[in-house]
Amino acid sequence: MRRLMIGVAGFGVAAFLLGWNPGAASAARIGVVNVQRVIAQSIAGKEATQALEKEKERLQVSLRAKRAELDKQGKDAQNLQIEIEQKGAIWREEERERKSVELRRRQRDLAREQDELKRLLEDSERDLGERQRHAITQIIKELRDIVHQIGRDDKFDLILDSTASGVLFSTQESNITEKVIQVYDSKKKK
Repeated sequence: MRRLMIGVAGFGVAAFLLGWNPGAASAARIGVVNVQRVIAQSIAGKEATQALEKEKERLQVSLRAKRAELDKQGKDAQNLQIEIEQKGAIWREEERERKSVELRRRQRDLAREQDELKRLLEDSERDLGERQRHAITQIIKELRDIVHQIGRDDKFDLILDSTASGVLFSTQESNITEKVIQVYDSKKKK
């Protein structure tokens, strides 16, 4: 409901600014572009997605190796604890104390490295999110210039982002998404 109200208000403001009157509806030329589709289907968008996926896979491989190492350390600590429980009664006091100190050290190291892995995972997710936002922001900046150029060249009075402005319907003639993708890709190839 709120998006509808915002869309209606945005259309009203645009109509007011353009001096639109209902009797001259055919005089205003409005275009629609699906920015999300441009990002997903353009060369730059695909390259950004591939780069992010490659980085994500690299991080996942690193995290899997770290988890495997921590699992091994956990099993080693558990085996030492079982050994202490089973053989502790027959060991000398010094040996029992040495093994108990070793177990506590391993458990501390394991807990510290698990915390470090958790921080690494959070940092990696935050970093990937930031990289994705940066890539999208850069693409949108470049698209803004292209949309302005198309708007001037094709004499549009208004061009809306169909994903953000609440556009519920548009004709094929008013949808310039494919043209934006073509122009953007041709500029990126240069």
